[in-house]
Amino acid sequence: MVTPFGFRTGDIGSICVVSTIKKTVYRISDVGLALLILPIALPAFVVLWLAIRLGSPGPVILRLACIGQDGRVFQGYRFRSVYVDARARVFRADCAGETSLTDLRVTRVGAFMLRTGLNRLPQLLNILRGDMSFRDRALQPLAGIATAAALQAQDAAACLHPLRG
Repeated sequence: MVTPFGFRTGDIGSICVVSTIKKTVYRISDVGLALLILPIALPAFVVLWLAIRLGSPGPVILRLACIGQDGRVFQGYRFRSVYVDARARVFRADCAGETSLTDLRVTRVGAFMLRTGLNRLPQLLNILRGDMSFRDRALQPLAGIATAAALQAQDAAACLHPLRG
């Protein structure tokens, strides 16, 4: 069935279909919004980059293998919020009998970024590259997903419309 504006809809019980026009409108709005936010967020990028670099050794940006629509794998970006040797810190704390293990893994800058959500600023690059959309669910690391088929079934059941497949 085609609506008056040219958008196609699926029949009852079938997977939701999004027209090319709607995908194009979503993509244009994503790029436009990301380009508006980027100059405003650039000073925060620089300050966080320096704070992470000076706060602890290791990479500033984490590259996560993430899964997108139709099981497509892409590199998701986030600011690093934990120490590079986080697992060793947890092991040492566990052996010493300390109770607050999560506090040992997260850096001071990382704790601030996690509270405010600033660790997700690099996802603007994923949006500009077309890997994600502002309408997508949160970045899904590949290690945290059971199967791509389960994710696709979840998308179809919820009638979600990620940007590309």
